[in-house]
Amino acid sequence: MPEDVHPNRVESLIGARVLLLAGLISLLAGAVFFVKLSNDHQWIPPEVRIVCGIAAGLALLLGGAWRLRRERTLIAEGVTGLGASVLYLSLWGAFGPFHLIDYRVAFAAMAAVSGVLALIAWRRGSQNVALAGLVGGYLTPALLVAGPFDRIGLAVYLAILCGAMLVLAVRCRYRFVEAASFAAALLYAPVFAPSHAPGDPWSSTQSLLVASALFAEFALALFVAARREQTVGVRRIALLAAEVLAYVTVLELELSWNPHSLAIADTALAAVLLGAVATRVPASVRTAYAWLGIGVLTRAIEAWGGSHALTATVAVEGAGLIYVGLRSDRAWMRTAGLVMLGLASIGATLHLAFDAPLAAVLNTRTFTAGAVVLALLAAVRELTMWRPVLRPREGELAHVGLLIASALGVGAMTLDAVTATAISGVWTSTTQAAVSVIWSLAATVLVALGFRFRSPLARWLGIGLFGATIAKVFVADVAGLDVVQRVISALVLGAVLVVVAGIYQAIMLRERRAS
Repeated sequence: MPEDVHPNRVESLIGARVLLLAGLISLLAGAVFFVKLSNDHQWIPPEVRIVCGIAAGLALLLGGAWRLRRERTLIAEGVTGLGASVLYLSLWGAFGPFHLIDYRVAFAAMAAVSGVLALIAWRRGSQNVALAGLVGGYLTPALLVAGPFDRIGLAVYLAILCGAMLVLAVRCRYRFVEAASFAAALLYAPVFAPSHAPGDPWSSTQSLLVASALFAEFALALFVAARREQTVGVRRIALLAAEVLAYVTVLELELSWNPHSLAIADTALAAVLLGAVATRVPASVRTAYAWLGIGVLTRAIEAWGGSHALTATVAVEGAGLIYVGLRSDRAWMRTAGLVMLGLASIGATLHLAFDAPLAAVLNTRTFTAGAVVLALLAAVRELTMWRPVLRPREGELAHVGLLIASALGVGAMTLDAVTATAISGVWTSTTQAAVSVIWSLAATVLVALGFRFRSPLARWLGIGLFGATIAKVFVADVAGLDVVQRVISALVLGAVLVVVAGIYQAIMLRERRAS
């Protein structure tokens, strides 16, 4: 912090900066108005005006740098920035309005001013001067837009400028310079968008190369800074997330026409992020890398396999978050996992309700529902095991998960049976028999799971499904099946019921004796 700003007084900080900035803007505006007035009345030849402006800018720039050598104050930084502004405007005037120099000369001179500001910022330890150089460096191409700038030249310039500013930011720990450089680079993103105009050779591949190069610079700078400092705040994590989000957006815009290429690009990015988890960076950064890597990988799966794959992946990730959250005692992680499982359950339900399957059985909607059911059962098992240490409401969620898993599983199998046997949507006798068999098997599985995991709810669900099956067999099936099918249906159901009842009684008797 500059020496003339009290670290504990907001009034001193705001007053000094605001008044100084207003004064510098006023001085610069006055100089611009004087140049315009002299130009309107032809008081001073253009060449003399430009030379005087460059001389004044150099005097202010060097004077401010000299003052910074003695003490770092806001006044010294402001004078340095004012001198750089006068130089930028003088060089722009020499190129634009007066046409005294070629755009290459103007560009090189303005880039040199930015380089001098960066050098002063490094030697004098001034982040404000670095920000002035950053603004001037990024404005240079915009000020010289009238020149024949090509995208390749602009991309090379931005890569060099970003690299230099990021090196300065990492070396001197100028966090605002790093964030401002990223924001400024984003402003140039539309320039590199593919053009479909005739005669313009700029392609999506070139656009991706530019975005990848710039993203690599910013990501590497943040990674190196995290290793050097070993303490990373929320702002740095937010910057990392913004950088990844920006690059992912570019990939989506440029590769949305080819889902496989998009999936490969997302997978490569996810591999880099997840690989960074194993490096020696602060724990908060590793966590951010892990979350971002999982998110990008999920997006890659969606690009490759569509919404079905996305639903299944979200379910698996939700169960994983519950598993980790229970063992690390992180309630927010368990909550996030439960929310993801809820969203996956809704997605699976929508797929079952509205998707037209490409195959009668074992289709994508069935596999999606199966993955969600398995994830729900895994989460139910974990919540049941850890229920004694959970809050009462969290423990009750295991019952909700079991209900949803049962409904999805039975629904998916029933729909497959109907799709495979119904004719033009009308249930046949074979459909009736198949549904009865599936319900019987599902009820048996529920009762078995209830005993395996000591879940009375699962056993009651199985008993209830047996009741629905019995009602269906003796009401709907008797009326719709022929005599042979009625006999087979009744015998199969009866055998299953007798076997399950026998096992049920044996287990209950054993538990009673054990207690």
